[in-house]
Amino acid sequence: DFSGSTLAMSDVVLATTDSLGPSENHLLDEGLIYLPQPGGIFDLDRPFIVYFEVYNLARDGEGISTYDLTYEVFPEQKARVFPQQIQASVTGLPSSGRRTPAVSLTSTYRSLRPDVVHRIALSMEGHPEDFYRLRISIEDTLTGDRIYRETTFRILYPVYPPPPPLSPPSSSPSPLSSSPSPPSSSPSPPSSSPPPPLQSLPSPLLPES
Repeated sequence: DFSGSTLAMSDVVLATTDSLGPSENHLLDEGLIYLPQPGGIFDLDRPFIVYFEVYNLARDGEGISTYDLTYEVFPEQKARVFPQQIQASVTGLPSSGRRTPAVSLTSTYRSLRPDVVHRIALSMEGHPEDFYRLRISIEDTLTGDRIYRETTFRILYPVYPPPPPLSPPSSSPSPLSSSPSPPSSSPSPPSSSPPPPLQSLPSPLLPES
């Protein structure tokens, strides 16, 4: 129940954009279709949608609400658990303090309505494959009231389908190009025409005696 005057906030929904049209579990907001992902598993190279609603923001004399929105992403490091970390958690050794967020951003918003909807496209590109915790914080700058919600998700390296196998080479020989037939080795038949007549040569002159 978000009625009343106390600052309130919905749960954080992690979703992806759905281009196939409305489905049974879709979110439809201003003509955009979002498909909630309750498992919270996303590919590293694809941004996902962070959806939440804020209620009962205070308004000034002009009817304007002003608030700060901060979102922080902390690595959970569940994908890389070492024996010494397990031992430290069992024996109750002191932790190293507050974790440093992998992503952090604060923005100030002004609205003419006390109830607002937010959709944030969150990209984790460049961060390692791991479990993460997302914290969304709202501070009403007029009253100083604060509220936050948290959720967890996991980032995986994308797995692309293997390329199709190459077609094997054909076993049938390729047709040979036509080449001119070799010259015949059989001798040409003799000519049937008679040989030319012999010419009489003049006899040599003998010297007179």
